[in-house]
Amino acid sequence: MRDLLNAISFVSSYAVGISALYLVQYYTIGMIPALKNWTVGRLMVKDLIFLLVAIIVLTTLFDVYLPH
Repeated sequence: MRDLLNAISFVSSYAVGISALYLVQYYTIGMIPALKNWTVGRLMVKDLIFLLVAIIVLTTLFDVYLPH
């Protein structure tokens, strides 16, 4: 049971952190007109860049605490 609670805590911590960093980037840098229209096929390139930057920042600068 303790392992399950740790896994849920770990995954939810990363999900909240990545979401917060992504939204900050989206509503600041993402509003630049040149980035709004940058696509490859149907894929928005800015979304991938923002997601990768959020993951890199979260994994390098923050340590997730496992409470259980």
